[in-house]
Amino acid sequence: MTSIRARRGAPWWAAAMLAVLAGGLLLAIGAAAPSRAAEPVEFTLVFDDLTPGESRTESATIELARDATLTSIAWVERTGLLADGTLDVVVCGGGDCADTVAFESTPMRAGTIDVSVTVVAPADLAPGASGTALGRLAFVADEGGGAGLPATGAAVGAIAWGVALLAAGALLAGIGALRSRRSGARS
Repeated sequence: MTSIRARRGAPWWAAAMLAVLAGGLLLAIGAAAPSRAAEPVEFTLVFDDLTPGESRTESATIELARDATLTSIAWVERTGLLADGTLDVVVCGGGDCADTVAFESTPMRAGTIDVSVTVVAPADLAPGASGTALGRLAFVADEGGGAGLPATGAAVGAIAWGVALLAAGALLAGIGALRSRRSGARS
């Protein structure tokens, strides 16, 4: 008859290795799953059938979910007659406005934001020319009331649990090794 006898320290080692494995897994998940900050707001404006020397303003509206500060206005893509030249942008929301001429970070209230772009067609432009501009507005949420944007980076909770489980695994492994030595010394 064959008899299988479990080592006395085996439950300690199993618990230690399970804690180390779970801790490592949580650390990997925490590092691989960063929190997401709000995406920048993009807007597109189309200017059709411009005549030489014409000045035209087109507008678009966007929704801002919470109070935030406008930190930048940038062009992602400009095509047609808008590829070169100057576009003047004015962004207004809640009575506060920012423009590209003398841009400064500007607080905006939650709600509808108006984006107006003005272009002056060159004098040598072919009649009926058109162009499209894709712009991006970057905001940073105001800190008041805890309604700020979520932190970016690794998921802190997963990393904290991972470190705690790794420490518990190391402690259990140490206890198991100590018990193993003591039981070996008694034999």
